[in-house]
Amino acid sequence: MPKYIKVKPVGIDVPIQKQQERLWAALKSKWGLADDAYISYGRCYRNQSPSGYKPQMYVPGTTLGDEYENLFIDDRAAVTTFFGAENETFTNGIMTANVHLIVIVDLTKIGKTTQHRPDAEARMDVFESMKFKPGFEATGVVVGIDKVFAEYTAWRSTTGGVNYTDMHPKHCFRINFQLTYIPQTICIPVFN
Repeated sequence: MPKYIKVKPVGIDVPIQKQQERLWAALKSKWGLADDAYISYGRCYRNQSPSGYKPQMYVPGTTLGDEYENLFIDDRAAVTTFFGAENETFTNGIMTANVHLIVIVDLTKIGKTTQHRPDAEARMDVFESMKFKPGFEATGVVVGIDKVFAEYTAWRSTTGGVNYTDMHPKHCFRINFQLTYIPQTICIPVFN
């Protein structure tokens, strides 16, 4: 299944999942992608392992019971995205969190025909697909694989992490956000 969503999201997962759905539709349309060419994860967890921290997705009710699964980059997919969140604060009934979106893209599979590496074009496509969404204020774009995956140290390890480089045709980047919302079962984003 290329799009992983929570069945009954609450709190921070509501605005993140709405953003995930918007991004899914916008990039599929903009880049002419089939459903199985785009692997989309919602908010993932930063879980510790013996080799460092990994981005993992909670999977309830598997044959082994509830467990966390590592996020993997599927080389057959054109795009993989996932969100991370940290440092939630609560003031006067409004929640604020630092959120990031990590994008891993194969530039040759997204319909970009240029005489150069279209990494800036891919970043702009994603950024434009997300801007002006309620509650999300972009605070920066990060490139460089070590900076993009700074919180996920085990993902780059040689003992079970991803063997991935940010060299053509692959590109990875991260967009940082400040997410402001009113926490409840049905989330109401706050406009900044």
